[in-house]
Amino acid sequence: MNLPKQKVNRLFYGKWPYKIACFLKKSSMIIRLGPEKTRLWATDHPSYKGWWDVSPAEKDQVLKFLDKVEPFLNSELQIRAEGSHFNIFCKNPVLRDQLIENLESWITTVHGPDNVNELEYILSTNGSKIIRDRLPHNQFRYKIYFNTSMPIDIRSKFLSWTNNYNNSISISGATHKWLDCKNMWTQSPFMYIKDDKTLAMFSLFLGNNIRNVEEFILRSSINTYIDQEI
Repeated sequence: MNLPKQKVNRLFYGKWPYKIACFLKKSSMIIRLGPEKTRLWATDHPSYKGWWDVSPAEKDQVLKFLDKVEPFLNSELQIRAEGSHFNIFCKNPVLRDQLIENLESWITTVHGPDNVNELEYILSTNGSKIIRDRLPHNQFRYKIYFNTSMPIDIRSKFLSWTNNYNNSISISGATHKWLDCKNMWTQSPFMYIKDDKTLAMFSLFLGNNIRNVEEFILRSSINTYIDQEI
């Protein structure tokens, strides 16, 4: 079976380079109830009579999936399950391959780094660097996220100050309104910055009003960065 694969540009939850996405109706019961109680539910135990009524064939599929996935539940991985979606995150490529082999019938997509160099690099950066095929707007190397608690007076002063750097930055429309106090709240306000020098100046101005900074690394330059760090 040729499974759909998607390249990733960062770690999932800041830790996992691989994601195996499975789809099976009521598979989330395995995490919600645990393996033992899921088996009772799927075999119509009186204690679970009338719970989330599904067909016998669907319950049988849950049991088959459970038999395949249970041996891995104590491995180094993370599971996010909701409804019919059962997503498994892991770090070890050998474990990834074992999961794929056992769960192939239910897998919809496999996400992960494009090659070994990308895997090593993405693990070494702890999520601070984002791998991309091209830079945002083909020019910006950094993305700054603002703290939403940034005081109103600092927002307006900062927005006026940024007018001196229009060629080196890009502020999203929603964030611009938030800085200009036309919107009092926005989710994850951010801006793009072109180079190291501009980032340094903006970091000095903003100080603790910066929540996070991401650096974008071109996929084509990964080998160069690895050679430099070695």
